[in-house]
Amino acid sequence: MTGWASGSGRRIGTGWNQFRTVLGSTDGSLYGVRADGTIHYYRYVCTNYTTGAGYWSGSRQIGAGFQRFPRLFVFSASSITFAGALDSDPALSRIFRNVFTLALEKGPAVRRTRAPMRRTEPAPAQPEPTPLE
Repeated sequence: MTGWASGSGRRIGTGWNQFRTVLGSTDGSLYGVRADGTIHYYRYVCTNYTTGAGYWSGSRQIGAGFQRFPRLFVFSASSITFAGALDSDPALSRIFRNVFTLALEKGPAVRRTRAPMRRTEPAPAQPEPTPLE
C-alpha cells in the first residue's frame, strides 16, 4: 500500500489559530480568514505523496471585508473556484465566483459575479467584500 493510511495525517504548519476560519480547496490551496475580515492565501506544494513532504509556496492577503459573514465556504466545479459567504440575513448571502482565484491571477482587474442565494426583500446597502490589488 502506498500513500497515507486512512485516518492519518502529517502536520504541515502551525499558527492556524490566528484565523477564525480556514478553508481548503481541491488544488491544495488554503484560505485563512482572520477576525478582521481579511483573507490570506496559502498553498502547500506536496513533493512526496507517500510521506506528505513538501513546502509552502508563500502567502499573501487577497481579500478584506468578510468579517460580517459568520459562515464561509469554498467549492470547485469544472476548475472554477467559488467562495460562498452566508450572512445571518439570507438576503445578504452571496456566492462570489472566482473571488479568490482571480484575485491571485489578475490583481486589480478582478470582476465578481454575485448571485443572491435567496432574496426576500431588498438588502440594505453595505460594502461588498473585495479582493485586494
